[in-house]
Amino acid sequence: MNKLKLGIRQKLLIAFGLILATTLVASAIALYAFTRFSDAMMEITQESVPFMAESMERTRLGMQISAMLPMMADSTSLDEINRYRGQLTTSISKIEQLKVSGTVAVNDMPAGQSRQTSNNSIEQVKTGIDKFYRAIKVQLTNSFTVDQSMEEINQIMEFVNDQLLDIIHNLNKSDRLVVSELSRLGACL
Repeated sequence: MNKLKLGIRQKLLIAFGLILATTLVASAIALYAFTRFSDAMMEITQESVPFMAESMERTRLGMQISAMLPMMADSTSLDEINRYRGQLTTSISKIEQLKVSGTVAVNDMPAGQSRQTSNNSIEQVKTGIDKFYRAIKVQLTNSFTVDQSMEEINQIMEFVNDQLLDIIHNLNKSDRLVVSELSRLGACL
């Protein structure tokens, strides 16, 4: 076999050339990985985090409404009932605003099915709160017996709580999509 006869200078140049080539390849790989990581972080911070914040706000408002119902039931005056009703109406309006101004992840959901269910649930909550208000108002004016009023109030409270859970569940369905997307992005990294 014929061996290349290279001097020390040529051997050093080849070695430095190989080091330079290896460094360039490693830098290109690192740049590509950094770009993918940067894109994933941008997606998380611009899409997923705001959506999760909205989801948490919807849940907080639903819990607030659910907590106000027993306080409204324990009211002793029409002024107190009206104050609670105003707070409930404000909370429902905030839920509707969050539903309308939802993030991109909500818009990825099937438009007809989920939004219609959500609209129906919100309307049913409003109707339930109105029935609840009337039942408590009747109780305060002593038109029914206490047992009849309390039974009706308990049924309406359960109905409203179930509808609130439906609203939260339907509006948060895409949370699972976001979590699976985040898992997929994490697996890619």
